[in-house]
Amino acid sequence: MINKKNICIISAAVLLIICSVLFCISHKTNIKYNDWSVLGHTFNEVEQKYGKFDLDYGREKAYCISAKNSNGNLPYDPKYYWMESDESGVIVKVYVESKPGG
Repeated sequence: MINKKNICIISAAVLLIICSVLFCISHKTNIKYNDWSVLGHTFNEVEQKYGKFDLDYGREKAYCISAKNSNGNLPYDPKYYWMESDESGVIVKVYVESKPGG
């Protein structure tokens, strides 16, 4: 016979698993940035949520996601969370890559 305590524990475990899966899906590109709150939004909306962009190439903007070295410098080939917009200014693509040109 299952008592109320067991039902609560099982329910909490299922809820935790569901929340974990949703978090992983929404942060698929990078754990720091929620793809669902970036895709379909404008650069202004993203900048209000996450702050000033580290790189700005017009319709492509990026945040640096590489950890700094112990001396406070970025690694040799830092990685960036890139956002690409369409001609109307809505972000349609996100990906992780290094800076253009190396």
